[in-house]
Amino acid sequence: MDETTTVEVLTLDELCHRHIRWVLNRCGGNRVAAAQLLGIGRTTLYRYLKNADYENRDKATSPQFRGKHFRAPKDDSFSSGV
Repeated sequence: MDETTTVEVLTLDELCHRHIRWVLNRCGGNRVAAAQLLGIGRTTLYRYLKNADYENRDKATSPQFRGKHFRAPKDDSFSSGV
């Protein structure tokens, strides 16, 4: 019987992102402690998290809505009906 094993291959960026999130989680969200454990400066960690957040947001948002804000419809469908 031939068994196959599926291996998830991560990009370097994804591996880095996951490791930073793991370290942040282990530090209870303390970014200063996480930066020290990672061996990088606090501002470097902040910059990386900001860039990673923008990349994740861009992936989740289709190009037609990127950079636009949600606006509620102008009709009264959201009114309380009072």
